[in-house]
Amino acid sequence: MVNPNRNMENTNAAKSFSPATVAGADEPDPWDKIIQDPSPRPELDKAAQEALEDYLQGRTTPLDPDNMP
Repeated sequence: MVNPNRNMENTNAAKSFSPATVAGADEPDPWDKIIQDPSPRPELDKAAQEALEDYLQGRTTPLDPDNMP
């Protein structure tokens, strides 16, 4: 049984999920390239605007961690 109170930072498992490990030690973090890319993303912009509008109109609710699947 896994101890849920165990600190993952002190285990090898936490290291295996780092972006550097996934991308390879010699490769840059792929998120750096994505974040720095100035290309327009119309679909992402549209989704973000819709989410913001839903929030501003009160059509959203806060996440309840006790009722998440």
